[in-house]
Amino acid sequence: MFAEPIIGFSGFVIGFFLNKFVKEELEIGKKYFALLSIMLLASLFFLIEADISLIIGFLGGILLSLILKNVYFYLGLLITSIALFQESIVIVSSLIFVFGLSYAALNHSMLKKKLIIISFVLFFIPFLLLLQMRIIGSYYSIFQGIAAGGIVKYIIEIIKEKIQKR
Repeated sequence: MFAEPIIGFSGFVIGFFLNKFVKEELEIGKKYFALLSIMLLASLFFLIEADISLIIGFLGGILLSLILKNVYFYLGLLITSIALFQESIVIVSSLIFVFGLSYAALNHSMLKKKLIIISFVLFFIPFLLLLQMRIIGSYYSIFQGIAAGGIVKYIIEIIKEKIQKR
């Protein structure tokens, strides 16, 4: 249960190091990396169970994403809430791994070690909720909604950025 999130986040770190070797291809493939990121994040929504508390959390996630913009916080929240009650943690971790590769390539120009450390901390902060199983057990759907709202906000930002560059 604890290895999967580490494997999922390692895609970002591996992507960071791969960027050093393929600098020429990064600018050329930027639109494909953006498309891949959107498709991977959108595919995570098929693993979320929908109910009314998910909608409440979704709206809260959109509001929270105005303040906390790092997508890895929301991915960590999603994988934490899925880890306890669903068997799809391996699928989610795999999608996060591949997303990390495309995220690193998409943001190669602003990618620094400091961003990796901040993303790492934000990704694993939601795992502190595991210490209070009663909290996440009762409200896991709200946490999934918050994660979904933050991820949707990030997808919208990618799309806006691509439209502005045209």
